[in-house]
Order: sequence, then C-alpha cells, then structure tokens
Amino acid sequence: MKKTLATLLLLCTVFVVSCKDDEPEAAPEHGTPSIRYQVKGTVTDETGNPLRGIAMRVKDDFMNPALKDPYVQLDSVGTDEKGEYATEFIDDTSIRDGLVLIAEDVDGKENGGLFAPDTLRLIDLEKKKVGEGDDEWDSGIWELKGDVRLRLMSGLRPNEQ
Repeated sequence: MKKTLATLLLLCTVFVVSCKDDEPEAAPEHGTPSIRYQVKGTVTDETGNPLRGIAMRVKDDFMNPALKDPYVQLDSVGTDEKGEYATEFIDDTSIRDGLVLIAEDVDGKENGGLFAPDTLRLIDLEKKKVGEGDDEWDSGIWELKGDVRLRLMSGLRPNEQ
C-alpha cells in the first residue's frame, strides 16, 4: 500500500513538473470580426467651388444622453485644395445608424466665408466593396462616398461678410 501511494505521489509530481515549461502559451482562438472602411468625398460651397480646410470627422454615437458630447471621434482629416478628403477606420460591425460624418468649417472666413456644419449618416452613403478580407475575421474593405455641399452661415456671399 505504501509502495502504491509512493508511486502515485511520484507520478503526480512528474506530471505537474512536466506541465510547466518556458514556452509561451498559445493565443486563445477567438477574435473580433472587423470591417475596414474608407470614407472619401468632396466638400464644396453652394456654387460648387471646392472648400479647403474643412474638418471631416467620423464619429460614433454611443447614444448616451448623459454625456455632453455623446459622440466618440474615430478619425478626423481636413480637406485639401480640391476640397477632397479621405479617411479610414476599422469597426467590428456593419455600418449602423450611430456612425456619422461631420463636416465643420474650422478656419472661419479663410476659405471664403463661415460655413454652417453638416452631418451625414454613414448608413445613408453610397457603399462599395473594394477589397477582400485576409481571413474569416476580416470582412474586407468598403468604400463609402460622402460629398458635402456647405452653405454660408449668414446666407450672404463671401464678399458681403
């Protein structure tokens, strides 16, 4: 009986010691599905002239009315001299109602006037798949087209401000 107990104890010790090694543990086999979005377009004034220096912000509305600003900013870029912008972000779901693109005049009258901000819901934008994903967790690349036409805040022409 003592011999059997000693053998069992020895086997348990060998088993526990052999289970420990210096190798790192394998990563768990789980993840989060992701989709890469490219949002691009042009910002113009009411007459079709391109607007430079307009901030284009992709934000996510987590619908928390307790927050002063319920939006969380995902990315922000400015328009170039042609009024064009392009931004990218990764999300773990398809485009939903809470994702918005906000166009905001941040340089005041420098670009020909003070323009009123505008908000586009990403769910309403034209969507096109432009790239395949790398694996089952990557749903590929989608391009969203969002052209914006801003109007002057006062309704006056730039030279009348």
